[in-house]
Amino acid sequence: MSVPRTILLLEDEALISFCLQEDLEALGSTVKSVRTCREALSALKGTTIDAAILDFKIGDDDCTSVAEVCDEKEIPYLVTSGYGDEERLLPKARAWLGKPYGFVQVVSVLQAMGVTEDNVVPFRRDYQPHAR
Repeated sequence: MSVPRTILLLEDEALISFCLQEDLEALGSTVKSVRTCREALSALKGTTIDAAILDFKIGDDDCTSVAEVCDEKEIPYLVTSGYGDEERLLPKARAWLGKPYGFVQVVSVLQAMGVTEDNVVPFRRDYQPHAR
């Protein structure tokens, strides 16, 4: 049994955030879920974070400022996006997942980042943004 890891989850889609947090917690992770870049930056100041999952587009903002702090603190992160061509903007991201993405993909990336055990077998669930 490994020590549970703390994951920062920056996601403004409430349903995606809720489901992803629930699924990560089921694997034993502690999840600090936030919906704005300001909340994410505050969490990075006050909490030990082992990894982050950052939605690229947060309202009218993007997660660049949060990614920069993760880079400074050497916190590995993956970025999710429903848009597509932003990868060049955050070259230090460990991975990019296009929406919709599945929980199996998330766990695979977290395993590669050393955040979850290699022997964890996630269940299947897909995360999709709601039409706006």
